[in-house]
Amino acid sequence: MQKALAIIVNLAISTQQLATGGPTYALVNEVSSVRLRAKTQGLALAVNALFGWAFTFVTPYIFQPDSANLGAKTGFM
Repeated sequence: MQKALAIIVNLAISTQQLATGGPTYALVNEVSSVRLRAKTQGLALAVNALFGWAFTFVTPYIFQPDSANLGAKTGFM
């Protein structure tokens, strides 16, 4: 059961990266004004990296039985 859950979560993360991960960089270019484009891109990419690191760091602790022990409920996070 745990291996199947890990495979499903990894597939969901991979699918998300293929679907919305790439267009994010194109959208950052389009939503900012010309005058603030460099600052907007820098801020957006820094926030993206920060949240990516935070979720990568926290996710294993959510699965562990001696930490949060959410198991299959991790998908609701």
